[in-house]
Amino acid sequence: MKKFLWILLALVFCLPLLTACNTDGGGGKTEPPPETRPGRIIEREKYFYGLGEPGGIAVDGSANLERLTTLAGEVGIQSYRMWMHTGGDLVAITSQNVVSLVPAKVQYYHGFIAALKAKGITNIIAMSHYYRFPSGFPQNENMMGAYPAPDSPYYERFMKIVEDTYALLTAEFPEVKYWECGNEINVNAYCHKVGGYWNNTNDTSKHFMLTERAQIGADLMYSATKGMKAGNPNAVSVMPGLVFNNDNSLSQSAQGIRPYLRTLYGLIESGACPSVGAESSTKTDDYFEVLNWHPYNFNGVSTAGSAFTMLNDSIYEIVKDHGDDGKKVFFTEYGYTTTEGNNIDPTVRASREQTQGGYIAQDMKNIWANLPYVEIVVIFRMYDWEAGQSELGPTIEMGFGLFTDPAMSTGPRPKKIAIELQKAIKGANVDSTGLYKYYTAPETGGGDQTGGGGGTLAPMGFYGLGEPGGAAVDGTENLTRLANLAGEVGIQSYRMWMHTGNDLVTVGSTNGVSLVPAKVTYYHTFIDALKAKGVTNFIAMSHYYRFPYGSGLENEWTFGMFPAPGSTYYAPFLKIVEDTYKLLTAEFPDVKYWECGNEINDNMYCHKSGGYWNNTGDNSKYYTIDEKAQIGVDLMYAATKGMKAGNPNAVSVMPGLVFDNSISTASASRGIRPFLTKLYGKIESGNSPSVGSVRSTDADDYFEVLNWHPYNFGGNSSASSSFTQLNLAVYQIAKDHGDDGKKVFFTEFGYTTTENGILNTDTAARENREQIEGGFIAADMLNIRTHLTFVATVIIFRMYDWEGAAQESVASNIEIGFGLFTDPTLSVGPRPKKIAVELQKAIKGADIDRTELFLYFTGTVPNWL
Repeated sequence: MKKFLWILLALVFCLPLLTACNTDGGGGKTEPPPETRPGRIIEREKYFYGLGEPGGIAVDGSANLERLTTLAGEVGIQSYRMWMHTGGDLVAITSQNVVSLVPAKVQYYHGFIAALKAKGITNIIAMSHYYRFPSGFPQNENMMGAYPAPDSPYYERFMKIVEDTYALLTAEFPEVKYWECGNEINVNAYCHKVGGYWNNTNDTSKHFMLTERAQIGADLMYSATKGMKAGNPNAVSVMPGLVFNNDNSLSQSAQGIRPYLRTLYGLIESGACPSVGAESSTKTDDYFEVLNWHPYNFNGVSTAGSAFTMLNDSIYEIVKDHGDDGKKVFFTEYGYTTTEGNNIDPTVRASREQTQGGYIAQDMKNIWANLPYVEIVVIFRMYDWEAGQSELGPTIEMGFGLFTDPAMSTGPRPKKIAIELQKAIKGANVDSTGLYKYYTAPETGGGDQTGGGGGTLAPMGFYGLGEPGGAAVDGTENLTRLANLAGEVGIQSYRMWMHTGNDLVTVGSTNGVSLVPAKVTYYHTFIDALKAKGVTNFIAMSHYYRFPYGSGLENEWTFGMFPAPGSTYYAPFLKIVEDTYKLLTAEFPDVKYWECGNEINDNMYCHKSGGYWNNTGDNSKYYTIDEKAQIGVDLMYAATKGMKAGNPNAVSVMPGLVFDNSISTASASRGIRPFLTKLYGKIESGNSPSVGSVRSTDADDYFEVLNWHPYNFGGNSSASSSFTQLNLAVYQIAKDHGDDGKKVFFTEFGYTTTENGILNTDTAARENREQIEGGFIAADMLNIRTHLTFVATVIIFRMYDWEGAAQESVASNIEIGFGLFTDPTLSVGPRPKKIAVELQKAIKGADIDRTELFLYFTGTVPNWL
């Protein structure tokens, strides 16, 4: 009796475990429980971010694999889909239908995989949509996606070749875990008869019907999976990625993913599959262990209630309805194209690049949050494919790259999607310099992360901001607020008013220079706050200076003031400048760019003691254009010498020059063109700098980056506009003097809502101008990138409007209204102006959530915002 009870108890406890134990009546082991199978273990933390690169650039042996794998590693890629075509030159077949692998190609793929692994990419998905065919099977030149018909005498032999092929491949490449035996087999393009689609897209007699495509898919996957397991039991079979669309029809011509998937499951469950050979299986794992489809989402809307999310869920519902709930999904193609609609116009591509750069992070985040069955998202593709135009005509295929085409003379430039994807993977503060490693356009200075736009497209660091005065640098501003708002707008570069002659630097009785500890701490804090919000590119500027001891100028308001060339204190003043920048660049290695003055071609920022700001009408206190040019040359040489002594990696930026409408180089006293001509003339004369014993005719010893301030209040920046033509005319001077290719910063650019004396209290007039200027910013930024390809960074002046004291201390009300935001000292806090909203859209995409721009504003938002 006890023995019987023991048996009953054993059965009670064991029966629920029998499925998990998977033992058959004879004590043999059957398949493992579903949750432990490779197709159901989702490891997205390790493998979520994927990349695929097809065609000749990646897999024909001519590609630069070191470059490809290095850039993939820099982005942070975790998984790689490899176009490993069995019907290319990897697999050979004899007249007796015996398959073998080609040694040279085998060696190539082992090298490719090893190169990826060296960059931390260990999860490989191998895919082929070319095949080898039985002896005697009629073929033509393009067999991409071609199959024998299921009722063909070649069909069964073809499937055996597939099986034998994958047995060889999985045995030879154990480092490849996942194998995808076809591509988009639910549509005519990749599942058609010989002579169909790629040879004749309109011949419907060369198409297969829906049931035929599903039958071919089932037989193909069964044969491939059988071969995979024979070669390597650990290999995992992946369903060929299905084309994603909205077609829910079950008509025989339907190419939608849902009718295909329902038909495929129905065939498997019928017991009639595979349709060749004596075997039969209704277990889907014998056909595919991982589901797979290609959900391109060109509009970037992927929230929980979006059509994108609901369509993916509706597909997975079919999976669940057929007992595959828990089976994981790959997206082996996903991404956006800058040549959508076959439009290859550079301006359109530039605009799309900016918009799509704003999609990628939110789409990846939403897939992660809302589609828990997805393990890997493979971005299609690494590079743009400009040669596609000659092969296919203007085509959507040209513009899918994370990088521009490496075949271009400048090499591959990271597109905005690459930069934003890298941030999504590695964090907002990641150093993106490595993405520019192989980009050599002249305006980038050989791969500089803040380099130019490759002719039309925005570079890393293009969108900048500068905030002067008490709001930024006196220690009273809320730096957290400033940094948060800059980060929300999407600012990449920051011009910091870092005045050497204010309270950051002191000069002793022997003219020894030292930094003030409290102010040093403040600037480090300021920089760290900005870096925490993704602003990593800094330009430090000062237009205050310290003067020699005993000059009598130590306590004067030194805004833009200089000793006269040849005066007693001129050489000691320049030595103080040199020593100052030596200390600064050593102390602040986070600051790469240093601008040692401001608008020195204008009387306001280059005048004698007692001039301009103390007495604007006294012409005796002004310098001539020739004197201003000499001061500028000597100032830049001394500052650059000090910068390099403190930090050899510091870069010297020309003080931003006032931009006006003067085309004349003969008589104008303050125009940028005459000043720049004078400047180059003094450098090339062999007599500069004018102090000390060293002379240099190398412009890089004075400035490494050109810089001017092209305010454009009218907002017209088209190719034929005076704005564009004047900037080109200025740059032509640089080219005429051998500086062609030297990049340019615009360290001030923007608009003011108080232009032409509009008073602070005239709210209606200011808001009218606010709306007008909000319409300027996106077009102006795009036109600068498109027509002025030498411009690397544009700094918007400024963060905040400047109410109150500005009306009393500034001669013109124009200074009050330049902000992206209203004055933060107002009782309601800073409100984003229209320009801030539109600038954020230009940087992050039209669909960006702007809520955080209003984080510190407690008033009523205007309806038009």
